[in-house]
Amino acid sequence: MVISKSVNDTDTEELNSKGLNFVLKTSFPKFETEFQHMAGAEQISKHIQNVLEVKVFKKRWLQLALFFLYSASIHIHVYQYTIISNIICKYYNVSTLAVEWTSIIFMVMYLILIIPCSYLINRIGLRWSILTGATVTCLGAWIKVFSVSPDRFVVTLIGQAIIAVSQPFTQPLPGLLTARWFGPEQTALATTIACCGITVGLSVSHSMTPMIVQNRDGIDEIGQDLSILFWSSAASSTVIGVALLFLFRDGPRLPPSASRALQIVNGDAAKTEDYLPSIKRILSNKNYLVLWNSDGIIMSVLNAITAMLNPLYLAHFSNCEKEVGKLGFSIVITGTVGSLTVALVLDRIKKFREIAFSLCSLSILGEILFAVSLFVEIKWMVFVSGIMLGGILVSYTTMDYELSAEATYPEPEHIATGLLFVSVNVYSPLVILIAGSLMEVYGDKAAHACFISLLILGTILTGVNKSELRRQKAAECVVNYKTVPQKVFTQPSQTFDETVWNFDP
Repeated sequence: MVISKSVNDTDTEELNSKGLNFVLKTSFPKFETEFQHMAGAEQISKHIQNVLEVKVFKKRWLQLALFFLYSASIHIHVYQYTIISNIICKYYNVSTLAVEWTSIIFMVMYLILIIPCSYLINRIGLRWSILTGATVTCLGAWIKVFSVSPDRFVVTLIGQAIIAVSQPFTQPLPGLLTARWFGPEQTALATTIACCGITVGLSVSHSMTPMIVQNRDGIDEIGQDLSILFWSSAASSTVIGVALLFLFRDGPRLPPSASRALQIVNGDAAKTEDYLPSIKRILSNKNYLVLWNSDGIIMSVLNAITAMLNPLYLAHFSNCEKEVGKLGFSIVITGTVGSLTVALVLDRIKKFREIAFSLCSLSILGEILFAVSLFVEIKWMVFVSGIMLGGILVSYTTMDYELSAEATYPEPEHIATGLLFVSVNVYSPLVILIAGSLMEVYGDKAAHACFISLLILGTILTGVNKSELRRQKAAECVVNYKTVPQKVFTQPSQTFDETVWNFDP
C-alpha cells in the first residue's frame, strides 16, 4: 500500500504528476526509460483526473462483432483453393505448388506490407484502417468472380493477392481493438473472440468449399460451382463492408482500463513521429525476440498442416475431399472453443508463461498422434487426433496477442502484434515449401517428422522465455495511486518533497 503525509490543496497538482511518475518509476525500474517520452508534469496534471476515469460501454460488443465478421470475410479466402487443391489443379491445369501459392501469397504480402500498413494505422487510426481493409477485400473478391475460366488462373491469383493486402490491416488489430474498448477483466476473452474471426473464416471455408465445389467429370460443371463460391464470397464481403462504414467506431469517449488511461496520458504512444523509435524499443526487448521466434515456429506448423491437409489426408484415403473439409472444419471449430476456454482461464489466473508452455508441450503429443493415426489409416483416430492438435495450436493464438501486449507495454499494441506476425509469415512459407518438398520426395512421414521437430524447438524457446507482465503491473500501480490513503500529521505545511512514500506491492 502507498502511504503519504497530507499536503496542502495547492500542492495537489504537483502530487498528482510527481506521484504518478514516482509510482511508474518504482514499479518499472527495468524499463523506466520507456516512460521517459511521457508528457510533462504540467500536461499530466491537466489531464490526470479526466483520463484516469475509466468506463466500459455496452457498444464494445457491437464493435467486437463487426470486427469478428470483417476478419472472417478475409480469411475465408486464405485456404479456399488448397482445401480442394486436386479439383483446382484439374480445372486450371496447374501444379499443386501453384495452388499452394494461393495461400502463400497472403504470407508474402504481409511481409512486404506490414511496415507501411502499421505506419498507416498510426496515421489514420483504427476505424479507417479497418475500412481500408474491408474495401480492398471487396475489390479482390469481385475480381475473383471474373476468374471462372480454365485459362484465368492468373486472374484468380491477382484476386487473392489483392485480398492479401487487407491482412496487414487486420491481424495486428485485435489487441488494439480490445485495449480501446474492453476492461482488464475481459481483455483476453475479447482478444480471443476477435481472433476467432480468423478461425471461423477458415472453418467456413473448409466446410463450405468442398460442399459447393465438387470433383465433377465436366470442367464446365466445376466452373459453375466455382462461380457460386466466388459470388457468395463477394456479396458477403460487400455487406460486411457497408455495415462497418456505418456502425464501426474508433474508440469510446472514456478509457476502459487504467493501462489504457496511461497510454492516453502518454499521448496514446502512437504518434507518427514516435513510430520508428517504438519499433526500435520493441526489437531491443530480448523477451519479445524470443517470443517472436517461438511464435513463428509454432504457428507455421499450424499453417503448414492447414495448407497441406488435402494431400496429407488423400495420401491415405483417396476420393475423400469432403472428409478433408469436415476435418478442417472440426479442427478450426475445436480450436475456437479451446481459445475461448484458454482466454477465460487466462483472465482469471494470469499465468501467461505457464499456459503457453503447456499448450506447446501438448501440441507435440497431438502431432505425434495425428501422424500415427494417418499411418494406421483409422479415420476416427485421424479426426480425434486432428481435432486435438488443431484445438491446441489454434488456442495458442490467444497467447500471441496477450504475451506480445504484456511484454512490450506501453508500446502500441498493433505495432507489437504486427511485428510478431511477421515471424509467422516468415516461417510459414518456408515450412510449407520444405514440408511439401519432403512429402514429394520422401513421403508424408518426412513431413510429419519436420512438424514434430519444429514443435519441439518452439516449445523449448517458450520454456526459456521470461514472462514480464508489464501491462498488468501498470494497471495495478494506477489503482494503488488512485486509492492513496492519507494520514494527517501535525505539520500541515509539509511539502511534497518531504512526503514519505512507502510502496508495497
